[in-house]
Amino acid sequence: MLLPKLSNGKSIASPSKYSELLKEKGKQNLVPTKTKSESQIAVQSTQFQYGVDYFVGDFVTVEHRRFGLRQNKIQLIGMIESFDQNGRNLTPTFKEV
Repeated sequence: MLLPKLSNGKSIASPSKYSELLKEKGKQNLVPTKTKSESQIAVQSTQFQYGVDYFVGDFVTVEHRRFGLRQNKIQLIGMIESFDQNGRNLTPTFKEV
């Protein structure tokens, strides 16, 4: 590992300390979540099926037909699958990048 050096030629930190500093700086610079939203999915849809065609972590296109909105390249970061007297329900959580 190449370590940054001071003007006198000495290393700024030991390799392990420098590695920890880089990890911490990387965490600080991760892209923050812009928007987090939840909605319902029509689970009876045969066009695309959760767990077959797309999974948590995938980037998807979301259409809100009722509002005439379309969001391209939005990441699915969570899915709640529930069952009640009406059958199976899917509630996704999305993150815009």
